[in-house]
Parts: sequence; structure tokens; C-alpha cells
Amino acid sequence: MPPPSHDLDLSLRFKHGLHTIFLFVDPTAPFSVVTTELLEVLRERYPEGLTRCLSPYKITPVPPAGADVRVSYAVLINPYDASDGWTDLKIQGRETPLQKGLKDNTIVAFAIQDPDDETVPEWVVQWPKLDDDEDEEDKRGDENEDEDSWSGGVVSRSEFGLHFADSQPRSMIFMEELASGGRHDAMDNSLKSWTMR
Repeated sequence: MPPPSHDLDLSLRFKHGLHTIFLFVDPTAPFSVVTTELLEVLRERYPEGLTRCLSPYKITPVPPAGADVRVSYAVLINPYDASDGWTDLKIQGRETPLQKGLKDNTIVAFAIQDPDDETVPEWVVQWPKLDDDEDEEDKRGDENEDEDSWSGGVVSRSEFGLHFADSQPRSMIFMEELASGGRHDAMDNSLKSWTMR
């Protein structure tokens, strides 16, 4: 029996701060190839850096081309409950998304580090809160906001029509940034963009 064919790219959702970057990756390519493509997209789309949080406003700089950096990756411990945290994929050598068990639409956190930095990566991912979540926090009187908890507004979604110019697009970015404070309608007050490469 022939080995299974992996000729279809995986769609992975890379997250850092407020950003979600959808990339189509070859499941059998090493993570070094994934990292190169991710950094190219970040440099092109976010030259000023990635927004970590809105209050207080913090950014993660995107390294310039040719810079010596290490990108670490993690997946949710429990894909159904983000509050359980992340588990580091501990990429060493030529491991691939397939070898690490990544499947289509997996959420993957990433951290940009100096290559000599031996500290445990910090997985900075902000999740939009819905009306019910916000109401529960108001009832509890939760005043302890930190970088890892974001209450920037209510996300409302609409249908997007997406048409590809070619049959196999290389990568796609979807990014939402909600303005700080109060409730916002995502169509009026957020930046939504689909960028094809």
C-alpha cells in the first residue's frame, strides 16, 4: 500500500497579540520554511510591528530581513478551552507540521525571540470577548486587566466573499483590530483585510 499523499497544504492560524495570520503551509516542509514565509508576510503586512495589546499599547517589533531570530511555536493544550494555556512545540532541526501532529485550521501561537535567548517563550495571544463574557466580568467586578486579557470590544462577524485569482493561493492574512474602549461594530470600527500573496 503506498504511503498517504500530503499534496494539499494545511491552513494554519498563527496568533500573536491581536493578530491572526492564516497561512497555507506544506505539511511536509520543515518549520524553517514555515518561519521564513511567516516572517516575510509579517514584514510586508506589519512593518511597524505586531500589536500585543491596546491598553497599555504594546507592540512586538517585526525583525528586518536578514536578522538572526528564532520563532517558537505552541498549540493549545485543550483546543476547546484556551484558558488551559499553550504547549511549546519545541521545534528542533527539520521537524514538520505533519510530524508535530498539526491539522487543518490548527491555532498556532508564535513568539519572536533572539536566537541566544534560552528563556521559555511567552505566548501573547489576545482573544476577543463576546457580550456574555463581558457581562460576566462586569458582574464580578473584575478590575485586574493585564496584557493577556483583552476587553477591547464586541466582535460581530459578517460573511466574507473570497475569490482566488489562482487555484492554489500561497497565503492569506485575516486581521482584526478593534478600537479600544466601549462596544464597537466590527464592520464600522475595525480594520479587516484579506491579503493574498
